[in-house]
Amino acid sequence: MSFLLWQYIILIYLAVINIVTFFLYGIDKWKAKRSKWRIEEATLLWWAAFGGSIGALLGMKAWHHKTLHKKFKYGIPAILLAQIAIAGVLILTACSSGRKDFYTHTRDNACADIFYVCSTETTDWINEQGDTIHFADMTKSDHRAALCGEMRGVDSLVCPDNCNFYAPYYNQATLEGLLRDTALFIPRCAKATEEIIAAFDDYMRHENNGRPFVLMGYSQGGYAVVELLKHLTAEQVSRMVAAYVIGYQVTASDLQHPNIRAAQHATDTGVTICYNSVAFTQAAIDILSGNTAIGINPVNWSTDATPATYCFDFGGAHDTLIATLDTLTHLTVIEGYKGACPMLPFVGKEGNYHCLEIPLYYHSIKQNILQKTNHSITMTTIYDFKTLNNRGKEVNLADYQGQVILVVNTASKCGFTPQYDGLEALYKKYKEQGFIILGFPCDQFANQEPGSDEQIEEFCRLNHGVTFPLMAKSDVNGANANPIFEYLKAAAPTEEYKGLKAKATHAMLKRISKSVEKESDILWNFTKFLISKDGKTIQRYAPVVEPKDFEKDIEAML
Repeated sequence: MSFLLWQYIILIYLAVINIVTFFLYGIDKWKAKRSKWRIEEATLLWWAAFGGSIGALLGMKAWHHKTLHKKFKYGIPAILLAQIAIAGVLILTACSSGRKDFYTHTRDNACADIFYVCSTETTDWINEQGDTIHFADMTKSDHRAALCGEMRGVDSLVCPDNCNFYAPYYNQATLEGLLRDTALFIPRCAKATEEIIAAFDDYMRHENNGRPFVLMGYSQGGYAVVELLKHLTAEQVSRMVAAYVIGYQVTASDLQHPNIRAAQHATDTGVTICYNSVAFTQAAIDILSGNTAIGINPVNWSTDATPATYCFDFGGAHDTLIATLDTLTHLTVIEGYKGACPMLPFVGKEGNYHCLEIPLYYHSIKQNILQKTNHSITMTTIYDFKTLNNRGKEVNLADYQGQVILVVNTASKCGFTPQYDGLEALYKKYKEQGFIILGFPCDQFANQEPGSDEQIEEFCRLNHGVTFPLMAKSDVNGANANPIFEYLKAAAPTEEYKGLKAKATHAMLKRISKSVEKESDILWNFTKFLISKDGKTIQRYAPVVEPKDFEKDIEAML
């Protein structure tokens, strides 16, 4: 084969690598505006660089080749410059971050998250045109630093070791913008809250990975949390440990929303905690707590008037305080506080402790978050779930306790459909030893399971001899996802793709899958979850993994 032909082959190879890399990741990154690196991206970029290196070497050799020198005098440098330019575009695109900006503190042993929304930390400012601006600008270092100070403080005070802490930087309404004219309080809070909702959606897509989470907001952040609660999907509500609305009100109108349910005691989950503190009830500030319809004592977590005595030690204090819930106004009345309390401008009142809502109870809040997250995590196992089989009869997964369970989302018109044969072979081989497969047909991926439950069963029986149980057709992602899959995705949020072919398939599936909203979501049909006899170990296998490839894992669990 002539050197010239080799040169053309290398150039074609290089072009293909660049095109594949760009279309699989460049365009997707541009749209999703993600900033995180992943192994498959690094692999494809490496191949692009490798191809560029080969092209460069051959180009250098060709440059000194008398015959090719004339033909490629300008072509080789142009191609190499184009390679460098394309690589630069890919790297910049992959690294570009249009994502929302967060203060983040992740912890090694975290099993849940706190999503915190700051209170009002900024004041009016004058722009270059001389206009008074009533919203913060997070490109200004002093505005950013003001929010960061609160984020760090709240993180250190109330976040337990079992939680990660996420707090979005947002262009909040300023202190004067909210309080000088209280008629503008709600509209300006609502405008700022639009950014919070977008930031929460971003956090859910890229950071949460199916973990239980706590919502918490203080003052203006409390307003945002109330509105955010109304935005949650049913699936998100199922994973919410609690929502803390601190220094703001939850009105009777808010309670009409199904996502808002008042907390009743220390360990209930999926509830909204609301408290506002005063020395006496007349000190309530109307726009913050004047119309609150719920309240709980943040010391003993009761909703009656039982007083709670505790030690207040923030900032070196050593005071004995008594907290009592006033059941008429739903305010927490504090007795015994001797320190100073900053007063809000324009609307502040003597005896109102709005600026101390977290310092007053930080020990209790931290303990309560720990209690609720632990309770939320330990109260659910795979055996707590029930579902329907393909004939409409209820199936209780507790009936399979003590067996090794394989849960698979299946489809009849998929490239992975032949895996039915491998699954059935495993079932026949190990069912007498306590192995069960539960197939969940799903039509969320390119409509590859369009038939009815009866048609699906007939297809599986006639074409693949399936005898293991089939469940009713289910969604596995999104608001209508089967709760079993939400639990499994939270327990095993990632799957491994080994080898270049598997990584390329993964990249393709990510590009074409339409139902994926967060990192832990199921990417395609025939994702498999293997559950140990005690339900404590859950292993996840990608669609590309053949049933025979994890047979040893089944044997180990049996």
